[in-house]
Amino acid sequence: MNIQPITSYNDLTMGRAPKKPNPNSFIDRIKQKIVDAAPSTTFKDGENALKNWIRFDERMSKPAENRGVMGATAIILQPSIDASNKRVDDETRHISICRTIAKIIAGTGVGMLVRGSAYKAVEKMTNPECNEKYSKMLLPKKYLEELSKNPKLMKNYRSALSTGIAIAAMCVTNFVADAPLTVFLTNHLTKATMLKNTKEAADEKRA
Repeated sequence: MNIQPITSYNDLTMGRAPKKPNPNSFIDRIKQKIVDAAPSTTFKDGENALKNWIRFDERMSKPAENRGVMGATAIILQPSIDASNKRVDDETRHISICRTIAKIIAGTGVGMLVRGSAYKAVEKMTNPECNEKYSKMLLPKKYLEELSKNPKLMKNYRSALSTGIAIAAMCVTNFVADAPLTVFLTNHLTKATMLKNTKEAADEKRA
């Protein structure tokens, strides 16, 4: 396999021919050796495996599931970052960890609920095959036929529209739901862990 030339932006706009790789160039020779050394491999996936990958892609591209993945990643990484902060005392670090965990749980839970509800509502109002009153309410007439014939485009349209609606809704839920829930969970986690630490310290003294 040979390295294909990369056409620059200037080549596209000015109509010039793409630059060919120079076999005498040291950089091009290094690139070609790396490509030649790379093994040529293909993955053998059966029909069921391919369907599973497609199903996984469809699920992860939905706003609610996407927010869940972000929340799961945050709950793994962010508390450990707070725990490694040595510039504050133990009590401040402990409260910071509890607040971070509470914020992630509240934000992820409310975010998934709002995004999932928005997607379901959009899905019901963008159904070209249904003749109910609001089934085509959010479908633009100009692109109705194109969206009806292209499931991939329809899925992307629903995801983008529901995400926009969810963001608008979360401008309200951030104050109405997220903030109070974060405060409640922070206080609960702090109190529970403080009691546990106090009990452990007392047990160590007795021992």
